[in-house]
Amino acid sequence: MSAHNPLRPAGTLTFLDIVRFQYFHNNKRLWPLTLFFLLGVLFSLFGIAVVFLTGDVERIKNPGSYYAIFLCWALLCLGGPFLAARKQYRKQQYLREEMQYDFTNDGVGLQGPNFSATIAWLLVQSICETKTGFIIYQSPHLAWILPKRFFPTSDIEGWKMFVRERLTSPTLLRGPRWPASWF
Repeated sequence: MSAHNPLRPAGTLTFLDIVRFQYFHNNKRLWPLTLFFLLGVLFSLFGIAVVFLTGDVERIKNPGSYYAIFLCWALLCLGGPFLAARKQYRKQQYLREEMQYDFTNDGVGLQGPNFSATIAWLLVQSICETKTGFIIYQSPHLAWILPKRFFPTSDIEGWKMFVRERLTSPTLLRGPRWPASWF
């Protein structure tokens, strides 16, 4: 692999790539909250079932409505990343275009038919590996998505070595850990 320009992975992001990114980014630090909402959905469904099985109209009005409200709230919170991904994919045209990354000794470039951006290695805060790709963070809330399918299969390990050598700290390239292994 050449030290000047080792890889130029290219491809087109899919809607599923954006959804995975949104869920990964939300659950990177907030996974206990997601776990709480998942358990809340189960608790609410169980509570609603118990209330309806009693057949008492008063119980359906009082605790039953709280279970239903909590269920709706939990489902909205769990569906938030999906809704954000749908809006982002629909509104940002460049996400649906062919794009090509350019990794050089100086930095990382990303370009497509209607956009172009380059950042120096110094500005890359971290690169997180997930089950299906890499998230290249430029700030805590701004990242580029690099799906693994953009690479020829044999080039991923070479790319990781190239990137580790250029990051300000080799630990900035993080392998797939829980919950990243889900996405």
